[in-house]
Amino acid sequence: MEDLFQELSTLVESEQYEAANHICDRIKSRGLQDADVQRMKIFCLIQRKMWNQALFQIRDLESSGIELPYEKSYCLYRMNNFEKALECLEQLGNPLRELKKSENRAICHLKAQILYRLGRFTECNSIYSELKQTLSDNSQEESEMLEVNHLAVLSSLDNYVNNIDDFETPEFITDSFEYWFNRCCLYISNKDYDNALTALEMSESIYNSSIESDNVTNASSEANPSDLCSFMVMRAFILQQFGDVQSAKDIYKECLEKFGLDGIQIEPSMIHLGVSVFNNMNSISENQNHLSFIDGLKRLSIASKEHIEYKMTMKQNFIISLNKALMSFDKCESGHYIKEATKYSNGDPKLELFKISMYLLQGKTKKALSHIDFLHKKFPEDLSISISLITILLKLKNINIALNITDSIIVRFSKSFFDLEINPNSLELFLHLLVLVTFEKYSNSAPELIRRKLIMMLSGINGTATSKYCEMKLDDHTKANIICIFGNFLIKWGLYKEATECFSFVMNTFDDTNNNNAITGYVTALTLSKSQVPNSLIRRLTNKLPSHIFSMDAEILDGSDFFSENITKHDPSTKEHSNRSEAVKKRKKRKPRYPKGFNPDEPGPPPDPDRWLPKEERASFKKLNKNSKRGKRCEKEGGHQGAIAAESSSSVKSAPSTAKKAVLTGSNVRRSNRRKKR
Repeated sequence: MEDLFQELSTLVESEQYEAANHICDRIKSRGLQDADVQRMKIFCLIQRKMWNQALFQIRDLESSGIELPYEKSYCLYRMNNFEKALECLEQLGNPLRELKKSENRAICHLKAQILYRLGRFTECNSIYSELKQTLSDNSQEESEMLEVNHLAVLSSLDNYVNNIDDFETPEFITDSFEYWFNRCCLYISNKDYDNALTALEMSESIYNSSIESDNVTNASSEANPSDLCSFMVMRAFILQQFGDVQSAKDIYKECLEKFGLDGIQIEPSMIHLGVSVFNNMNSISENQNHLSFIDGLKRLSIASKEHIEYKMTMKQNFIISLNKALMSFDKCESGHYIKEATKYSNGDPKLELFKISMYLLQGKTKKALSHIDFLHKKFPEDLSISISLITILLKLKNINIALNITDSIIVRFSKSFFDLEINPNSLELFLHLLVLVTFEKYSNSAPELIRRKLIMMLSGINGTATSKYCEMKLDDHTKANIICIFGNFLIKWGLYKEATECFSFVMNTFDDTNNNNAITGYVTALTLSKSQVPNSLIRRLTNKLPSHIFSMDAEILDGSDFFSENITKHDPSTKEHSNRSEAVKKRKKRKPRYPKGFNPDEPGPPPDPDRWLPKEERASFKKLNKNSKRGKRCEKEGGHQGAIAAESSSSVKSAPSTAKKAVLTGSNVRRSNRRKKR
């Protein structure tokens, strides 16, 4: 037994796990039921990626009172059973309390991975932030892994607003191509495609240099096809966002041919890339065929030997399901794909907006309107959703419901300005829609109503924010920018005194006396309201102006003629000449309107070419009446509209004579005339 235990430890240290597993079985066959030996066997099975066998051994230990929640959770995670894996980890308590212990840090890493696969990116972000704060100086490998994984989480967060240029790149991670690749993803999520392309090129150059350095030391080192394909797919997607659709298509086709992404022989590590290529190519193709897209995904699912959904994140699965439903909106399968999308939505309101658009595409306007009301009641705090709903209602010319939604938002603004999920862009859009809706409903009294509503919104600036969104994502600088946007809008509508309140609130409450927008708006509002402007603010603004402005003489500027070159513009002769030189604009062709349910790609059989001829001359009628007497007579006489050449003058009927005749006065003639009149 001592020799077996010594051999077991030697095999485990040399990473010969298959042989070590056999030694564990030999020890167990000799009657020694040791828990440590069984744990060692579970460890060997996990290293060999035999998750089912390891889970069976763990449950065998549980029957004897020994629990291994961490190992069980890891096996369930690798078997794509994420919810049960998270339940097992929660049995260990909160590992964030004592992060200095290596065991707790390992639990946190596993929990973060499970939350990432479940799409709960906010919780995952908080775990990685805690791990980075309690990181020791000696653990360089863990710090590199944390930086890479944390960037992946940040790129998946919705509405992540941060100045990415301020990110400090640690020195120990400058040679990591994974870090720069994830940084490229973060730039893409913020729609900064120029920096995304730069980060991608940086990642690719680091990867190529590492392969070249490995080839110097080891001749057998080769580039991983999965990594090369990832670079190509990412480059194609960035070009697609730039508008270079043809180059993106060429790269996608090259990926399909070079790496066999559309075949059954594809490697399992490249399944997610094949799905991405299929999805992106279908989104830019002119002739979208939902059958080819869905068949391609089924082919990849067969190649992966498991469901594709386990190879993708929750967000990717959600987008793919929506694309399937959109392409088959006029088919019966669309409802199935929408149900599939609900599994990956995590309560995302985008799914409800997608349902509204599907109802409108299918012509179900009443159902879409009822769903709009339901969605507004479900997410009253999300300003971006309300903006989308108002935009849809304006297109549907349903002004009453749009006005009700805007009024409900204004009421929330009046209670607290930051009670909604708000950002500077969404506030500008809402104010613009407020003007449109009010003018559509009340054309004559719209300006006065808009001013009243703006004053009502102003009363909520001093209110305290109750929204969790504002507490988590809005700092004082962002809040100041939001109020400055509102103040500038007040100036546009002539509410100068109210605008001064906004800008003074920014400078006093947020201690942001150096905010240029607030100072400029405050001075503008005071000037337009004919109030006295403090000299300190004027000096502060003049100090920010360029020095060459003060060297200009105002009298010389007033006397100079800047518009002498454009005097000939109103000359009638030049106007006629310009009109002649202008090219005649081509009239745009109207988009063809098809009947409901008509598919121009599959129009069906062509119409009958004889449909405009008389019935007797149609080919179908001649076949039916081939042997009838009437049909033969029509052929001889030439039909109703035909004429045949006469052989002699005797065969031609003489026309009635126009000579005057004596009127017949017989009784028979009178009777015939009466009959005709009757």
